[in-house]
Amino acid sequence: MHRNRKRRRHRKPAKTFTVLGLSILCTASAAALSGQKADAFSLSQVQYVRLQGTAPIFALSNSTLYHIPNAATFYAMGGSWSAVKSISSAGGDTLGLPMVVPYPSGTLIKTSSQPTVYLVVRGILRPIASASVFNQMGLNWGTLKVVPQLMNNWPVGASITTPLNYWPSGTVLKQATQSQVYEVKNGVLSHITSSAQFYALGYQWSQVHVVSTLPYPIGAPVAQSVRVYPNGSLLKEPGNPAIYVDEEGTLRHIPSATLFHNLGFHFSALISVPNLNGETMGPALGSTAIPADPPDPSPSPSPSPTTSVSGFLSMGYGYYADNEPNGASNSSYLDLLQNANALSVINPVWYFVQPVSGGGWTLHDWTTSIPTINGQTNVQVVTQAAHNKGVLVMPSVGIYYNPSSGPITTAANQQQLVQQLVGIVQKNGYDGLTIDFESQGSGNMSVSQASNQYTQFIQLLGSQLHAIGKKLMIAVYASPYPSTIYNYAALAPYVNWINVMAYPEHNSSTPPGPTQGFPWLSNIVQNALATGVNPDQIILGVAPYGHSWTFTNSGSTGNNYESNRAIENYITSHQIVPLWDSREKTIAFTTGSLAQTPPAPLSYNVNQASPQVANLQAILNMVLLEYAVAHNQTPPALLWAAGYYGSQTTQAVATFQQEFQVPVTNAESGVYTQATAQALSQAISQYHIGQTQWWDQTSRSLADLLKLAVQDHLAGVASWRLPFETSGYWSTLTSMTSIWKQ
Repeated sequence: MHRNRKRRRHRKPAKTFTVLGLSILCTASAAALSGQKADAFSLSQVQYVRLQGTAPIFALSNSTLYHIPNAATFYAMGGSWSAVKSISSAGGDTLGLPMVVPYPSGTLIKTSSQPTVYLVVRGILRPIASASVFNQMGLNWGTLKVVPQLMNNWPVGASITTPLNYWPSGTVLKQATQSQVYEVKNGVLSHITSSAQFYALGYQWSQVHVVSTLPYPIGAPVAQSVRVYPNGSLLKEPGNPAIYVDEEGTLRHIPSATLFHNLGFHFSALISVPNLNGETMGPALGSTAIPADPPDPSPSPSPSPTTSVSGFLSMGYGYYADNEPNGASNSSYLDLLQNANALSVINPVWYFVQPVSGGGWTLHDWTTSIPTINGQTNVQVVTQAAHNKGVLVMPSVGIYYNPSSGPITTAANQQQLVQQLVGIVQKNGYDGLTIDFESQGSGNMSVSQASNQYTQFIQLLGSQLHAIGKKLMIAVYASPYPSTIYNYAALAPYVNWINVMAYPEHNSSTPPGPTQGFPWLSNIVQNALATGVNPDQIILGVAPYGHSWTFTNSGSTGNNYESNRAIENYITSHQIVPLWDSREKTIAFTTGSLAQTPPAPLSYNVNQASPQVANLQAILNMVLLEYAVAHNQTPPALLWAAGYYGSQTTQAVATFQQEFQVPVTNAESGVYTQATAQALSQAISQYHIGQTQWWDQTSRSLADLLKLAVQDHLAGVASWRLPFETSGYWSTLTSMTSIWKQ
């Protein structure tokens, strides 16, 4: 079901990270902090609530609901998912302002009536516990922003009780004994390589903070003259009245002057930027209304299943009908036998839902055609072997279906299918099931109707499985409702785990790129957490396969997927040294005849796709990656090589012209000229850029994925599929996590 999936609407955003220098706004008289009690914050008796069947989480205080905009704010306020109360109605409660601090990270704030000083850290007010801590942090008493009072919708986090070495992203620093100037970006220092680049970024020398020692590790130099802005910054484009606030890398539109004023923002804080192209756009600020009371479900919802386990869940899809006991066509069964110590659950792809002649639907078990061994079926052999090794068996049941005419369209369909599903679990001694029902749109139904249909089916199945002590996992697309039918928050009470299929970002039907690049993965995880689902229920999908694409000036071809194992063997046998893309956290390399240099001139045209432009984009992706690796720089974001010459292609061409010292006039910057074509031809030869380019993930990529999953407290990972993985997959899993075993 998962394999060869066409790319979904979950489009990778170009991630722009935040933040400026320490933003101290105006002066006020200093006040001693020692021994003083912090301001009494009106949300100190807060209760976290969510309306049944809906995703948004609110802080409820004094009958007012304050929407919590993201998981980071929820955690910083001390929230825990187990403390979120599900309520049946919001009757009698009013909707307050969304929880937003109207000052950028690094701002120091105090009220006119209390001595407590707060530091804004990533959109959260952090009380500074004492004057001693304040002074040890090197903060300036004369730079406090004095406000009349703290607003009810300003989230407050934990007190800073020991000195915090905090420099917001975008701060510029230099060590007292050195000449290098660095820009802070998410806790990493990036060297600004020249005065010209420093000024191009918009900095002034008066903004440089001199420190005795550098506070953060040094990463790649600043690659492009693109300014970053702090969390909480107000941004707008010239000539466009729309104003956006940066919220952890996502821009949220402030839809009215009234809301702008009520939130406490000031027009004097607006930052004008040339354009916001490529920025991640979130919902408008204040767009979350109190959801309407959902209808009473039938049957009544069962309590949320117990999901927490004392370890990291490692799951693996596969056919599990191979090598031993039934031939050597694959080896997922051999993976089970050899790597059971690194597996918690197997998800054998044994069942598909199929229509039957005359109407209705039935479960098809394709393994029944496999000969028995010593009187046992393949299902019995594999299930017994897994249980002997402490591995749970939760077979996958799959179908691509149309909600208007599929196996769960009517209540009778659902009841009949649930009866069959529960029956196979009981008959075969499975530990539960994995439901992989992939909706092909919503048919003749609205997305809301199709979503409710699917949720009702999962509710019915989950309640019956849990009643007999069995587990349920669902496989869902990486974009939650309303982009797809999968309403994570509404589904969570009825399942043990939600397997977010975080792939494919690129495949044979898209332009080149990784199957699951790291920015894509990070965005998927944050979107999943933003639905309010307990991280303990989220299983992150792993795709141990890659793709290749062949480009010429006449057109391009996306080739079939290849497993990590096959690509690793190909690299070894052909003595290829792949490039490591530190932005995507994947490898890339090219093969075949040298790439064809696109004919010049080519220039801005977003109305018509051209195979020559697509070839140019694909070549630039590889040439600029080669250059970045050679110069220890962070590679630029990948161009979407679909043949449209837009602003991102213009920027990439301009970057190439600058890095390879192509002689062009100002008017020719970003235009693919004859001189640019000549330089590109030389770069193709210099780097041996072939016509076929490959992108793949390695165990190094898996390590970054696991770090992401662990830091966000996800339940685990599920690989689609075994035996695509390499031996490094298992060693990385066991070295970085504590695998849960039954």
